[in-house]
Amino acid sequence: MPSEQHKAKLNFFPSVPLITKWLFIAFSCILIISILLGVAFELYFLFVIPLIILVVYQSIFDYTKIFYLLLLSIPFSVELDFSSSLSTDFPAEFLMIGLMGIFIIKLIENPQKIAASFLTHPISLLLLLHLGWIIFTTIHSNLFIVSLKYLLAKFWYIIVFFFLVADILRGQQALKIAFNTVFIPLLISIFYVWFWHAPEGFSFAYINKALRPIYRNHVDYACILVLFLPFVGLLLHRSKKFSAPWWWMLSSFIIFIAAIYLSYTRVAIISALVMPFCIYIIRWKLLKYTMLIGLLSVGFMIHFLIQKNQYLEYAPNFEKTITHYEFDDLLSATTKGEDLSTMERVYRWVAGLHMSKDETWTGFGPGNFYNFYKKYTVNSFVTYVSDNPEKSGIHNYFFMVLVEQGFIGFLLFLGFTIFTLYRGEQIYHQCQNPEIKALVMAILLSLIAINLILIINDMLETDKVGTFYFMNIALLINIDLYNQQNSQKQLIETP
Repeated sequence: MPSEQHKAKLNFFPSVPLITKWLFIAFSCILIISILLGVAFELYFLFVIPLIILVVYQSIFDYTKIFYLLLLSIPFSVELDFSSSLSTDFPAEFLMIGLMGIFIIKLIENPQKIAASFLTHPISLLLLLHLGWIIFTTIHSNLFIVSLKYLLAKFWYIIVFFFLVADILRGQQALKIAFNTVFIPLLISIFYVWFWHAPEGFSFAYINKALRPIYRNHVDYACILVLFLPFVGLLLHRSKKFSAPWWWMLSSFIIFIAAIYLSYTRVAIISALVMPFCIYIIRWKLLKYTMLIGLLSVGFMIHFLIQKNQYLEYAPNFEKTITHYEFDDLLSATTKGEDLSTMERVYRWVAGLHMSKDETWTGFGPGNFYNFYKKYTVNSFVTYVSDNPEKSGIHNYFFMVLVEQGFIGFLLFLGFTIFTLYRGEQIYHQCQNPEIKALVMAILLSLIAINLILIINDMLETDKVGTFYFMNIALLINIDLYNQQNSQKQLIETP
């Protein structure tokens, strides 16, 4: 039998429970073994094992910190390709999958984690209807496995950034932490890009090289900056003029604007330019009329182009439709229909419209545009990059939904988009608290920027855009429910 004195010597941490000591020893052993094996056999992925164990351990007891870790990782997540058909954003998607699993377990233990009022909110119901149709079209997909992978990704985006966000981001302190957790890494990523971009004179030709490996391309980089720009503006608006925080936020706002311009991404620059006008559109309750005019204009343009195949008259000149290495040349070429990326989009949009005629109601199945579009293309719109070796999509999320989920899916997503913005405008005008009102404005501007991005990109299933899209909508619903509760409280208290 060991003496009490001997036991005391063995007890290095007398105030720590025995189980915690053994867990610490086990983790230390795993850490050492992972490092030794990783170095010895050059299997450097083994270094990640201790991190995964820590994340899982923390998730069991408090997944809030893991959620903030996920937000922190988004600006720095990189695309990893496991095969020609399987890729992921690391570590963001790994954290999303883990959080989804933990949240589902917690939800089973306590179903009240999702409030009934949140679940039955009109925006939530429309989103669930949209998700339900994706499930239906996945079952009827022309390539089931491809659609199933798309559906699973959709699940972890919605569960984590819609339902989990609704549970975590309540109150000013939580929102402040979330803001800083994204804001600081974004600023660091801007300085990282500028560090590599500046020696090349911030040239348009070098921008994509300066971004790697953090961002896939300049569109990813610009889009996350422009959708976050309204929140930087919100903090600038809230800061006391000429105070230290005000100067800090003003400097940050200018840096974001400069970074968006130096990304040379047309849709991001346009989104930033229209934001001041959108503020007044929302304030004057003109958003529904603006959306109606936009829809009618697009509908008229499509009708004009397909009538007697008028669109064929706008086919590009193959020899002149080339890649441009100066931003001014790119803008000039865009107006003349000689920009490679713009005309390649038209090439795929034309194919998408032809595809929609074959699978009108249920589409080809989520994620299936690339697998079927080649035989629907029109040769007169071919460009130098039409072989599409990177297997990219249709570059318009609304067209993508039409092709992959059919006309019903398109109407559901379009209705969801319009109603969310329309309801958001109502929420803005119902806010009594000026700070909450300003937050709603920032959310709406961010959502408008994302929807503008979706017109010429299909980026809703990317961690740089999709995460904020669902998070914005969840926050909008939370604010709406808060307003309703306060309104009911005032009615009760009024004599």
